[in-house]
Amino acid sequence: MGVVYSTARSTIIFLGPSSPESDLVMEIISRGKGPPHILNPANGEDTVATSDTFAYSNMFEEHIMGATWFTRVWVLQELILSVNPLVQFGTRRMSWADFYTHAHNHRRTSRPELDSFNQIEIIKTKYYADSTNADLRASAIWLLDILDRRRGAGVSDPRDMIYAHLSLCNIALRNYVPVDHSISYEDLYTDLACKYS
Repeated sequence: MGVVYSTARSTIIFLGPSSPESDLVMEIISRGKGPPHILNPANGEDTVATSDTFAYSNMFEEHIMGATWFTRVWVLQELILSVNPLVQFGTRRMSWADFYTHAHNHRRTSRPELDSFNQIEIIKTKYYADSTNADLRASAIWLLDILDRRRGAGVSDPRDMIYAHLSLCNIALRNYVPVDHSISYEDLYTDLACKYS
C-alpha cells in the first residue's frame, strides 16, 4: 500500500460518516474560523460566547478527534506517504495541513486521542527529516521509535504493529523483516530487538 499512497496525486483520509456535529466543525475549519467566532447550529449565525467556545471544543474533540482513524495502526502510512493527504468527514473535505493547524490551535485537553494525534505528526515530521535514507541499524531504531510512539494503537494481530510501519523504513529493513504471519509475534519482536538493539 505504501507505493499506492506515494504515487497517488491525493489520498483521502476518510474519518467517518457525517453528523450534524462533524458537519458544523468541518464547516468552521474550512471557513478558517474557530472559537470564539463559531456558527450557532440552531440558526447558522456567528456567536461570541465563552459557553459556545467550550461547546465547540467539546464537539471538536468528541466528534472529530474521537474518530477511530486516529487510533488505528495501519493508517499512519496513509498520511505520511501521501503527497497530498486530504481529510474527509462525510462529504466535507480539506487538506491535512489545514486540519492539523486547526486541531493544534484549538485543542483544549490532553485526551489520549489528542496525544495519538500529536505522535502521528511527530512521526510525519521525523520521516521527512530523512529517516528512510538511514543505514539498516538506524532504520531499525527508527522503527522502534515509531512502535514506542504508536503504543496502544488499534491492531488485532500484534505482528501488524511492525508490519504496518515497515513501509516507513528503508528498503534494507523491509527486506530483512518480510511480512510473515506464520512466525509468532514473540519471535518477531525478539528477533528485531536482538539484532538492532
